Amino acid sequence: MTSKEMAALKKLKSNRNVIIKNADKGGAVVVWSKDLYVTEANRQLADETTYTKINEDPTPATQKLVSDTVKNMIKKKELPPSAKNLIHPCPQAANFYMLPKIHKPNTPGRPIVSSHSCPTVYVATFLDSVLTPIVAGLPTFIQDSPHTLRILQDFKFNDPGPRYLFTMDISSLYTSLPHDLCMTALNHYFTQRQDKSISTDILLRLCELVLTNNEFHFNGDFFRQTKGIAMGSRIGSGVACLTMGYIERTMLSQYDGPTPVFYKRYIDDVLGIFSGPRHHLDLFINHVSTYHESIKFTHEISDTSLSFLDLKLHIQGDSINTTLYYKETDSHNFLRFDSSHPPACKNPSHTAKFSGPNASAVSRMTSTMLLKRWLASLRNVVTHQTLLSLPSNGLKKLIETMLCRNPGRTNPIAPL
Repeated sequence: MTSKEMAALKKLKSNRNVIIKNADKGGAVVVWSKDLYVTEANRQLADETTYTKINEDPTPATQKLVSDTVKNMIKKKELPPSAKNLIHPCPQAANFYMLPKIHKPNTPGRPIVSSHSCPTVYVATFLDSVLTPIVAGLPTFIQDSPHTLRILQDFKFNDPGPRYLFTMDISSLYTSLPHDLCMTALNHYFTQRQDKSISTDILLRLCELVLTNNEFHFNGDFFRQTKGIAMGSRIGSGVACLTMGYIERTMLSQYDGPTPVFYKRYIDDVLGIFSGPRHHLDLFINHVSTYHESIKFTHEISDTSLSFLDLKLHIQGDSINTTLYYKETDSHNFLRFDSSHPPACKNPSHTAKFSGPNASAVSRMTSTMLLKRWLASLRNVVTHQTLLSLPSNGLKKLIETMLCRNPGRTNPIAPL
């Protein structure tokens, strides 16, 4: 970085009229006018069904409540003596911020509460360790893109009728869930645990402590979230997944029409596969969308291909093939190879585009046509290797290595 670039970066960093954040998705860096940022935050925080403004910092009162609750449970031997570690020694109020959703119209912000030092953070961390294995046991559970690939690898359609892929997105899941519904769902799953060394009643009281004392500050004001779960809370995804699992349990069992041959969910994103007439699928989606008044869905249906997470799914014969998927707002950023970053950070095979789910997707491409399509898009990166200062043969060797992992490729691929 030149001295002029360093000076420009310092000047931008010290500019109090802008907010610099990573985009919610796509890896881009967004410079957001502070006026627009505050206006968007105030718009969301003005929702009195979800947030309540409070007059002073609630941290001391919440800290006392957490401390008294935990100590009382230890005294009654409802928790072991080591549970004193659930009390934060020096808590601070959580911080509210937003990530810009540049892939959405009008660029709304995704609300996040940074709760890493709040009074309930250690209680929430403990509860998360209890919730995680229960979530993984849900019949609709999807962990991530690699897990999706493993599930779909052996999927086969069993009849020759019409076939559809569909996705459903739960609108504002975290802030939509009523606390009483969350507590009912948690009670159901805690009761079914094998390990009950800590009673269901104690776990429920601790969950209620976290859910009902979600306070934070923004722009000099303090707020309490009275509905839903804060995105950023350690128990956020666990509570949301179990609550949705509880709803799905009755929602699917009570439907008497044709159901999907495949129905899985990653937090608030549903992936389904349906075999049968389109109007039967429409009826099922309508049932799901209207089942609970607090849960609203948007959906998409295709008889050819759909995107899910960072995968593109294609119906091909009796199977589902996969390729990589990038949103239109994906920045496709790479570190320059001649930058001062550690070598491990600059290795293309360690970047998100060539590791994890993407490497798995490429290695599982059973269609030569789909693999060629992926390689064609990758050639754009190869064309700009000189701009990135990559070694001349580094990326080519990486691609060849990934192709060797593909057991389904039978035809030769055109060289780069």
